[in-house]
Amino acid sequence: MSQRIRASIRSSLPTRPCCGSGAWLQGWLVEDAGLLSVMDGVKRASRDWAASGKKSAWLTHTTGRLEAAERLAARPDLAANLGTTDLEYLALCRKAEAAARSSMRRGRALVFLLLVGIITGLVGWINQSFVKDK
Repeated sequence: MSQRIRASIRSSLPTRPCCGSGAWLQGWLVEDAGLLSVMDGVKRASRDWAASGKKSAWLTHTTGRLEAAERLAARPDLAANLGTTDLEYLALCRKAEAAARSSMRRGRALVFLLLVGIITGLVGWINQSFVKDK
C-alpha cells in the first residue's frame, strides 16, 4: 500500500474518538485499505488476462502477491466484490504457482542426481589404478 493511501487514512481518522480508543479502528482501516489495493490489482490483472485471451503468460500474481490475494479471497465481505473472471484468474494463478514449484523441485532433484553421478564417476576414475591392481 502506498504511503499516500496510509497518510490519507490516518489523516481522516478523528484525533479524539468519542468512544474509547480509536487505535483498533485505525489498524482495521489500514489493513482494509491494503486489501482494497490488492483487490484493485487483482481486478486489473484479471481484466488484462481476459483481454489477452486468457493466456497463461498474463497470470502475474505469484508468491507474495498471490498470498495477499488469497487473504483477500478469504474475507467474505471483500471477496463478494470479486467477479467470476477474478476468481477464475486467481484459481489459475494458484495452479500455475503449484506447477512452477513442482518444476523447481524436479529441476533440483535432477541437479542433485547429476552431481551424485559426477562425484561417483570422479571417485571411480581416481581409484582406477587401485582397482586394476587388485
